Amino acid sequence: MPFSAAASYALLRAKPEQDIWVSLLKQHGDIVYLPWLNVYFVDRPSVVHEILKKRHDVFVRGPAFRASFGRAIGRGLITNEGTEWHFTRRLVHAEFKPKSIADSSLSTFRFVQNRIASWEDSAKSGVPLDVSASLYHIHLSLIGKFLFNNALDGLLDVIHGHVTRVSAETYRRSMPPGLFLPWWFPLPGSKRAHESREQLRVLLRQLISTDCGPTIKHLQNAVAKDGKSEQWLEGELMTLLWTGHETSSQASAWMCFHVAQQQEVQERLYEEIRSMEDAIADGSALDEKLPYHKQVVDEALRLSPAVPRVGRTLIEDCEVDGVLFRKNAHIAISPYVVHRHPEYWEEPEVFDPERFSASNKDSITPGSYIPFAVGPHRCIGQHLAVSQMITVLANTVRKYRFTLANTNPVKALDHATLVPSEHIYLRLEVRK
Repeated sequence: MPFSAAASYALLRAKPEQDIWVSLLKQHGDIVYLPWLNVYFVDRPSVVHEILKKRHDVFVRGPAFRASFGRAIGRGLITNEGTEWHFTRRLVHAEFKPKSIADSSLSTFRFVQNRIASWEDSAKSGVPLDVSASLYHIHLSLIGKFLFNNALDGLLDVIHGHVTRVSAETYRRSMPPGLFLPWWFPLPGSKRAHESREQLRVLLRQLISTDCGPTIKHLQNAVAKDGKSEQWLEGELMTLLWTGHETSSQASAWMCFHVAQQQEVQERLYEEIRSMEDAIADGSALDEKLPYHKQVVDEALRLSPAVPRVGRTLIEDCEVDGVLFRKNAHIAISPYVVHRHPEYWEEPEVFDPERFSASNKDSITPGSYIPFAVGPHRCIGQHLAVSQMITVLANTVRKYRFTLANTNPVKALDHATLVPSEHIYLRLEVRK
């Protein structure tokens, strides 16, 4: 159903974006066209699957997306297309495979175990723990260890501040009125965001001047042997640092938010980990050894996908599932809404890890579960993120019982990643 310009603008500015998408699905169906913006809102799984996987050559990441994120964090894996994207993907792909991740699993497990053990002070004092901030630091340290062999101690708050300012600026540029203004037009916070961007670049140069992990060495070799520029290296590094902690930390915080409200789920998690204590001591293959933990992670990602929207632009006319999409139109896909489509998910707002049990997961419709997208452009860090989330969950439930301490309703907001309307707080009790 097409919308007028006035109705489109009013809809976009009326309420938080996630509510907009859900309203469109409920009131107007799973394919909606906004002519004023030349945007199709697509939440039909069969069409989503076709766009992202089978027709990715026609539905590409458009120039507006590449310009917005490219200016924010540099040109890298999430903005590039074609040969440039293929080159980097092939270059670093091996380091993100499950086997490579397993090689550092023991170090990761012990690191997370030690950091989560420090939450005991909060449990004993009775003061709620800001789990959003704590997990942000944990995941930032983990990506620091993965990329730079450096847990970034002493830099965590500095990097957090810079990333927050640049993320806010990127979001302002992706929504009206910033969407329609030239990049050089100043918005509130633009100057500080620019300064933060430059400070992050300085930090990256300092970090790569020391001993680094294999992923960084592959990129540095491309500069030395394949003629890639320092600017190219900087863009790829910024992308890996940014996406490697921002999305996984938010996903872990949302996971804790959901599990904190499900005491039966917590106890089942605890029983599983107690029964597998010896097997998980090395931290490897946790998704296989702790299948219920993996189900809980999958369900948390269904309700709260770290990346709440995916955009594409058509380079030619294309018909999918009886719908004709015109050249140059923009496609907006919301995993947040696709994961709540009532035709594909029973009681979609209910947290139910059994959806992903061995007996149920094969019946999930292709395109209806896309927390990491699908197709060639699916998130390269998918296995790393899931492994880290299971590690966080296992170490949390084995040591604590926890409940949600927030007194206000926590809403989901799109600020490039899915963020809570306020930090998530947990009330912890040390298990006897």
